[in-house]
Amino acid sequence: MNLKFVFIIFSIIYSSFIFGDSLFLVNDKNTKTDRIPFFLYLREGQINISGRLELSALGLSLSGEIKTFILKNSFLETLAKTNGFFSIPEENKALYSKIPEFPVEVSSTVHNLDQLNTIVKSSVNMFTNEEVDTYRLFKTPLEIDFLDHGEVQSDRKTYNEVTLEKQQLASSVFQILTDFGMSSLGTTSSTHGTGFFISNNGHALTNLHVVKENPGCLREKVCHLNISFKGHETTAVNNVKTDVLTCSVENDFCLIRLNISNEKMINHLEMQFNHIPKKLFTLGFPGDMEIETEHGIEVPLSYSFGSPIGLSGKAISSTVFIAGGASGSPFIDKSNNKVVGIVSNAAETFAAKYDGAPGIFRPLYIIEKDFSLTNYLNGNKEKIVSKIINNIENTNNEKMAKNYIHKYISEKTYIGFSRIVELAYGHQNREVRRQLVNLLLSGYDLNW
Repeated sequence: MNLKFVFIIFSIIYSSFIFGDSLFLVNDKNTKTDRIPFFLYLREGQINISGRLELSALGLSLSGEIKTFILKNSFLETLAKTNGFFSIPEENKALYSKIPEFPVEVSSTVHNLDQLNTIVKSSVNMFTNEEVDTYRLFKTPLEIDFLDHGEVQSDRKTYNEVTLEKQQLASSVFQILTDFGMSSLGTTSSTHGTGFFISNNGHALTNLHVVKENPGCLREKVCHLNISFKGHETTAVNNVKTDVLTCSVENDFCLIRLNISNEKMINHLEMQFNHIPKKLFTLGFPGDMEIETEHGIEVPLSYSFGSPIGLSGKAISSTVFIAGGASGSPFIDKSNNKVVGIVSNAAETFAAKYDGAPGIFRPLYIIEKDFSLTNYLNGNKEKIVSKIINNIENTNNEKMAKNYIHKYISEKTYIGFSRIVELAYGHQNREVRRQLVNLLLSGYDLNW
């Protein structure tokens, strides 16, 4: 078996930078590296690292001394936490029996850049072959209270099984319905996901892969959605005009704005960026909870409770069990009902005998850091973008137009998209028109 593993080890004894209990974003985009960004968490001298398999074997080196650890043990522990468990379930252990239990020697040096950034150089000796790799770390203010022990169990509840306080959150989430119509076999098919409001003006979050089920939304940046509110009763709202404000492939989210005439229907969730507590819950529309009613088969609103347990890339694994259809649901602080993340997918690797599968969620901190959700909610983003597009429209200077277009791209937004399209064909300057057409054809949003 030809496996290549990369290891990160820390020496934390140096004067001007103290790790403490800290979360780091490693190899962020602006480091000009092709490595995928991931999280690393250091707490009380122990490392919890993102679930990338090539980084799964790790150890801790103090003061630069050499430390020896067993590859298989570290690999399996990280793999389990990435998938929502503390250890590999017994029924799955045979799959990993051939992983070698050989020792690996590691040492490292830490080079402090400033209060937020540091460089780690890690030396790994395996089979007498030494590899040295360098990682750049960015300290984040996000605090995560990981569950560190206990038996992982599914804790899912129906609407009628939760407290009145939690029931009152029902109007903050909605089901997104997509009907694919009649197939060639004479049957109808449909799919659904979940979204949730973050303002009383109709701003809402869901997953990019949910929005993709409605292709016109991404093509035109505006579309009409069929949504449904459920709880004590079901309220369907069809053909809701929806503006797509921004999306991210890497973070699997979209910020949309639904134009709902009856504002009384909207009960938005407050956002919490810097703290993910040990007690979390989600509410949404997982398809495995469907029931038969007098109107046919329906997916009711349901809840699930649990805790953060590990890291997975720039996402967090949890013991909150979900299923397909819950995509786009909010992850909420149980103590104050503030949303801290958005469901992305379920970790089904070890969940065959469980009710659902552990949920993986994206922390709102990362989305706010890269896309500034609050600027959309307070109107600042629209003002900034409007000014940029006005500058593009009014300039005949090709170099200045190029700079303005670059500023528009850096805003990571679809606000003003229709004006950009109009200017691409109607700007008075031919070269500016060419630049705008190139922008529209470039797939400039694919790296967001």
